[in-house]
Amino acid sequence: MSHLLKYAKEEDYKFENVNLSWVLDGALTQMRSKLEANSVAVSRAYLSGPTVRADADKLRQVFSNMIDNAIDAMESRKDERRLEFAIQNNGNGMAAVRIRDNGSSARSSIHFTRRRKPAPGSDSASRKR
Repeated sequence: MSHLLKYAKEEDYKFENVNLSWVLDGALTQMRSKLEANSVAVSRAYLSGPTVRADADKLRQVFSNMIDNAIDAMESRKDERRLEFAIQNNGNGMAAVRIRDNGSSARSSIHFTRRRKPAPGSDSASRKR
């Protein structure tokens, strides 16, 4: 029950410039033991990633949850289990992270857009959910 309450309360966000590849690699490191225990082969189609403005800890948790869901979706597979990651820098301040597994889940992607100016009334240092 306490994990549900965590999502129900307001949280502070700490937005800063973060490298997408570092955050994604951090999530892969966090999930390493579950990936290995489930014999999941990981493929990374990126060397580095663009810098985006985000809360690195929250973003790492999003990626970890997506990886966890993908591992669960591949649970019934008897043959090879694969998880593929790609980061695309789409230019003009936009980027995409694609996560693909060979389980029963749908393909996932997250798109990032960098604003040139903060929106009126927004606080770029901290936001509430």
